[in-house]
Amino acid sequence: MQSKRLIPGICFLLSLWLLLVPFFFPICVSQVHGMGHMACWYTWRSEPFNALMALIVSSYLIFTANPQVKKALGLVLCICGVIAAAFPQSWAVGMCVKENMACHKTYLYTLVGAIPLVVLGIYFFYQSFRISQAIDEDEAK
Repeated sequence: MQSKRLIPGICFLLSLWLLLVPFFFPICVSQVHGMGHMACWYTWRSEPFNALMALIVSSYLIFTANPQVKKALGLVLCICGVIAAAFPQSWAVGMCVKENMACHKTYLYTLVGAIPLVVLGIYFFYQSFRISQAIDEDEAK
């Protein structure tokens, strides 16, 4: 029973990590010539909402046993990880251009949480897909 909750527990910790990264590794808060915040400020203002969604989904994964629900939640968790990694890209919200700014360090630690979240989301989707196929085959016989 404990082993079935280990991987969802890891997902929960990764989601919590994504939520707390901007607090442990703060971004630069300077403004562009007094006109407004830099792109990284907007990126890191939107990241916690995505991390909160991943936290809720991973907490549901801990307590559910239904393979169809796990398949859907795994897909949502994978999407949350992709969004967390995509927000700082220039084609999404973006970041500072200068490489020595603090937001690049924050982005690195966000990737440390986002990439395993994507992999574990795919794992849950694939694992639940195999289980549901086996159940369908048993019902067909």
